[in-house]
Amino acid sequence: MHTTPSHARLLFGGAIFTAGLAGDALAQSLDLLATDARAYSISGDLDVFSGPGEWSVDAYYPAYLGWGYAGGFGTASSISGYAYGYSDTFVPNTVSATVTTRFTVSDDATATVEWVLDDGFFFPPPGQFRLRDLTDDVTFVSATTGDGGSLQVRLLAGHEYQYTSLTWLGRTSLAIPAPPACALLAPVSLLPARRRRS
Repeated sequence: MHTTPSHARLLFGGAIFTAGLAGDALAQSLDLLATDARAYSISGDLDVFSGPGEWSVDAYYPAYLGWGYAGGFGTASSISGYAYGYSDTFVPNTVSATVTTRFTVSDDATATVEWVLDDGFFFPPPGQFRLRDLTDDVTFVSATTGDGGSLQVRLLAGHEYQYTSLTWLGRTSLAIPAPPACALLAPVSLLPARRRRS
């Protein structure tokens, strides 16, 4: 009588168990409904994105004139905008990043929100960052140049949120937890296989 090797049954069962855990861990994700993002350098480098879904932009200021890089990205677990740079005369604001994105979450999640805005003193408009719950008309963060901080925000499924960021020298970010390692390395020993005898 043909029998499936016990180690094969063990690995197959472990794969199913692992997939189930990973599915639960991935339940919390950002759904990026609409984004307008722009990374710009005063040397003329420009990268833009407009639309739904995951995105990224970046721009650079030539090294022979100083330095600078700006950009942003949106994924299923995080959103960010950042800009850093100085010209050869040590004046900041060689680059900028602008992000406005509306999003929902697939399941209730706790997000870590951080911002540092050391910019906007030389070229208007000043740096700014806002995070709002559009459904309940609640503002979690409203920051401008010279401000920085972090907080935990509870995001609710069924609510729509808006992330708005403009920085010339600084960064803003929102992130929800990534899947735990145990979801990727499930203990297959929890599914013992019995050897059949013919």
